[in-house]
Amino acid sequence: MTMENDMGIYLNPNELCQLTGAKLKRLQIEWLNKNGYVYIQNRAGEPVVAREHVLAKLGVVSQNRLSRRTEPNFPSPMKG
Repeated sequence: MTMENDMGIYLNPNELCQLTGAKLKRLQIEWLNKNGYVYIQNRAGEPVVAREHVLAKLGVVSQNRLSRRTEPNFPSPMKG
């Protein structure tokens, strides 16, 4: 495993285990729900948690930083 994989956009399985204190995905999901974490489930039913969300919940990254991101401003198609 490379350092790049360790610091991906999503928590890796070991980090998710450390965060939730559980190895079983159903217990991880239970913990995430109880503690207000946002996640999606992949095709295997495993919870997928964004690293920035965890950092924001822990107060390491401010919620303002996340909400200040700007969306791309694509020009409207011209009519005519």
